[in-house]
Amino acid sequence: MTDKELEFLTLVCDERELTYDQMAKIMNVTGKTIDAYRTTLFDRFQIRSKVGLVLFSYKHRLTEPFL
Repeated sequence: MTDKELEFLTLVCDERELTYDQMAKIMNVTGKTIDAYRTTLFDRFQIRSKVGLVLFSYKHRLTEPFL
């Protein structure tokens, strides 16, 4: 996973429940770039939803859950 993909994944898991547009602004990239990160991670890890990304991230300790 690239640094940018991990940054994207961290934002997906953020407790603020950011939209993809908000993530694009934070990362200073376009919405199309965010779509590419999402699609790449969905395909690579056979995930079908944003919730799936969060669960995958927590399961594999890529990000920390908020308690």
